[in-house]
Amino acid sequence: MTRLLRALCALAMTGTSFLLPVFAAEDLDSLQAAFLRGEYAEVEQKSRELLQRSGSKDEEDLLYLQGVSALKLDDAELARASLERLIRRHPDGRWAARARELLESDDLLFSVQVGAFRTRENALRLKAELERRGYPAAVNRAEMGGDEFHRVRVGRFSKREEAEEERKRLDAQGFPGKVVP
Repeated sequence: MTRLLRALCALAMTGTSFLLPVFAAEDLDSLQAAFLRGEYAEVEQKSRELLQRSGSKDEEDLLYLQGVSALKLDDAELARASLERLIRRHPDGRWAARARELLESDDLLFSVQVGAFRTRENALRLKAELERRGYPAAVNRAEMGGDEFHRVRVGRFSKREEAEEERKRLDAQGFPGKVVP
């Protein structure tokens, strides 16, 4: 009988509870399938649960799935934290390069959206007014429900708190808005 088995038997006989970390490959397969079906909230939650278990040999995959799912759910802060942890713990892993690309992309930055217009001209007028007041504004085209909109956004912040401070300044000057990733 091995030492480990003897120790586990001794624990069982004393009534002490013990848990062994268990992670099945099926869990990762089902998470990947859920991600492909667009079930990002489920993937993020299950990834979090599996990452809390110690000893997961698939930690890198779980961190990547958690990060990109959070990104799809517009939770840039969790996405950033997951991808940074992936790079710290697996700097040469198969997802590290992609995680670095995502961290450097605009997808993980916050802005303050102060308007969305059907006509580009209206968006450009608001942009010009914001720039006259010293705000770095940009107009981005977006499609929603088959309709085209022109969004006016201010700033590029790496932290939501910084964008929230800018939102308050804009609001005080008559430009209400919302923080968006």
